[in-house]
Amino acid sequence: MRTSAGAEGTIPAWFVYKNGRIYVLSQKQPGPQEQTVPGVGGAKEFVVVTRRKGRDTSAQEFTAAPRLLEGAEWEEAAKALADKRKSRGGAPAESIGRWRGTCDILELTPNVPAFV
Repeated sequence: MRTSAGAEGTIPAWFVYKNGRIYVLSQKQPGPQEQTVPGVGGAKEFVVVTRRKGRDTSAQEFTAAPRLLEGAEWEEAAKALADKRKSRGGAPAESIGRWRGTCDILELTPNVPAFV
């Protein structure tokens, strides 16, 4: 993932996909606890690079519009992220408690061209 300007370079990012949206957790201050995604809060667009698992992998890129979540939306996305986190230590509620106040959750909506 990278901003559409590409200034920060491409970074791997852990995410959850739900209902056509991509949710990414980003620690506000860089540190060892969670990933920090450059551009969160300021970028107008991100480039998402995906690849299929397997021997013959191919990369696909698409742009996505970002939106920072707050309140109830943040809490719902945090539940989905904590539930799918394979390396989570402890109960999902413990992870959510650590993330609250220290992490942003970015909702990425893929930009799909309109068909006429």
